[in-house]
Amino acid sequence: MSTNKTISGIAQQILKNDSISSSTREEIKKALSKPTLVAPPIPQWIPRIASSAIPRRIKQIQHFILQFQYNHTGHAFFATKRNRGMKHMVFTAKLIMKEALPIQCVEAVFLGVHLTNGLKSSRVQSSEHDHIILAIYDGLHWGAIGISRLGNLMYKSLRFTTLHLLISDFIKCYREYHHEVLVVSIGLPFSHDDCSEIPIQWKVWSINMVEVASYNQLANALDRYTRDCLFIFDFYSRTGRLPEFCTREYLSGKYKG
Repeated sequence: MSTNKTISGIAQQILKNDSISSSTREEIKKALSKPTLVAPPIPQWIPRIASSAIPRRIKQIQHFILQFQYNHTGHAFFATKRNRGMKHMVFTAKLIMKEALPIQCVEAVFLGVHLTNGLKSSRVQSSEHDHIILAIYDGLHWGAIGISRLGNLMYKSLRFTTLHLLISDFIKCYREYHHEVLVVSIGLPFSHDDCSEIPIQWKVWSINMVEVASYNQLANALDRYTRDCLFIFDFYSRTGRLPEFCTREYLSGKYKG
């Protein structure tokens, strides 16, 4: 739980971060000058109701994640070992919920995977480029949950008919901040077995956006991987390796077969 000493320590760490604005820095110093710091409210999770519609549930999960607030210290408070299985991810997610400390995008994905693992109609994947979000598919539409300092680089409602439309929306949002996305990477779907110790594959398919000649090239490559990813996931879960057709050309979005 967040204590006065913990909050003070977090505030001191944030002050060491050169990227924060001068107004934020002054607000933190003003708060630290007070004899007692008031702890932010502890995020409250609402247990899943069987009748809850998936889009509504995804929105509730996103709201819950945002309650943790973004970790501006530059140092993670939790050991998110991405080469481990679902068992580690679930344990870490429960620890994050217990400690109620600020989080970054990787911790948000850990929470998202854990909390969506009861939604039987959903499949989840990760997408990463110096920022990681959790892509969610309900059988008809794609959306995303996560956390970011920028409001349109995290939650996306379940409204995209394809994964490439979801990814394209994130790319457009990056451009609004005058940033160019250089690489888009996608992992395998996450297991729904909370006790699985099969290492999670965070980055299997990866395309260099500098080499993408047209939007159709990106769309076709993403659509092909989306069609294949469940088969790849099942094959990997059984054998511990990727199918033979997952060549370097295929996994870099260059396969034209």
